[in-house]
Amino acid sequence: MPLDSQFLKVANEYCNPYLATSGTEHVGILLYSLARMTRPQKIIEYGSGHSTMYVLRALADNVNDIKQEKTALLEKTQKLLSSADNLNDEAAIFEWFSSGGKACGVNPEYYLQEYHPKLISFEDLNSDHKYVQGIREAISQIGHDDIFEHMTGQSFSNLALHEDHKNIDWAWNDHIEYKRFFTEFWPLLNPQGGLMIFHNTPSQKENYQAIEWMLNSCGDEAEVLLLEEPHKLNQNGCTILRKKSHYNPTFHHLDRQKTYNSLLQFISRQKQIII
Repeated sequence: MPLDSQFLKVANEYCNPYLATSGTEHVGILLYSLARMTRPQKIIEYGSGHSTMYVLRALADNVNDIKQEKTALLEKTQKLLSSADNLNDEAAIFEWFSSGGKACGVNPEYYLQEYHPKLISFEDLNSDHKYVQGIREAISQIGHDDIFEHMTGQSFSNLALHEDHKNIDWAWNDHIEYKRFFTEFWPLLNPQGGLMIFHNTPSQKENYQAIEWMLNSCGDEAEVLLLEEPHKLNQNGCTILRKKSHYNPTFHHLDRQKTYNSLLQFISRQKQIII
């Protein structure tokens, strides 16, 4: 389910990004790409709209990709394990690593976890508001109701989250109250690279100063990237904070034996599912 013409038609009709109060014509695509790359499971959003649909489409596309990757990983691993000699054959091991289409070079440990993404969106407007009804109709049309939870008629709060939603991979604020948003959700953000993203930070003094305040608050625990759209006066970019307090690069914790053990676990689980 890529960003096809039907998706773009629905997204732009219900939430026109080319408004002075919106400006997500590029940010929506950026969020889609980031979600496709980092594969978040739980996302908190404040201020639903055009970008909401891009995030949902990314999560749905991730689900489909993971299904295909698991199938390809199973097939190429069964081929590798068909002969005990292959495990000592560098050519066979390299063939396993480099083959499999979408499963080329994948880390089998990743597929030991389940992927059930969810976007929880806080919206100030009530459920009977025309704008909210339009968003829900659009999300229904693109087919992503099952991974969307709309918390309408309320501001954001970590207390409103179910316990299984409190391990947040992303927190996206496309509205207001940046400092309070940070205070509420930064402690719940995944310390292994969770992202907190704020829209419209370069053009608004209050928003920019809020980011500076956040960086002073979390110190070395965060990395920051500000992306500006220089051709715009307002709604002209975003700032991404990445939580890194427990981040461990891949090369630190992977070796051949661990990969092999993960493969065996993966094969075992897939057999149980098939049976």
